[in-house]
Amino acid sequence: RYYTKSQKLLAEFDVPVFVTSGNHDLGGWNDTPPIKGTARRDWWRFYGWKWLENTTSFYPYHTQNYHFKYGLLNFIGLEAYDNYDSFMCDIYGNKSFTNDQLTYLNSTLNNIPANEKKILFYHYDFSNQLNFSALEIDLALWGHIHHDSVNVNSYATAAVCDEIRAYRIIKVN
Repeated sequence: RYYTKSQKLLAEFDVPVFVTSGNHDLGGWNDTPPIKGTARRDWWRFYGWKWLENTTSFYPYHTQNYHFKYGLLNFIGLEAYDNYDSFMCDIYGNKSFTNDQLTYLNSTLNNIPANEKKILFYHYDFSNQLNFSALEIDLALWGHIHHDSVNVNSYATAAVCDEIRAYRIIKVN
């Protein structure tokens, strides 16, 4: 039901919103059992993606990757996770990103004009595969946070709760 609620919220926003999956969304936890990637199929289905086990020549990737332009800003989203439930290891391996995803990223970046900004968003790079300087990324948005901090010199999060569920909002200046 949280997928349905998030779809509803996305439809109500007046500003651009991007969605990317996290490791809890893709399986391995009590509410997203890892049996043959059930959680992955649910995630893909609810957010408009067909099950990506059987790819096509039009979209040869087994992961959710997408990009969009907003003015002179180019946003690139990649599915990134730690394959701890060993889902289709021959495709997903044990890295945060597959080789096909990195090819997609490089191809997309190469088609962005030099005067436009490149913004990358994903859940987390567990394997340290991304080099922002080499990729010439202007901004990377990611998060995998398990605690709150009140120290202003470190990452700060504000836990928010509606008495039913808890989540975190990250403020960036």
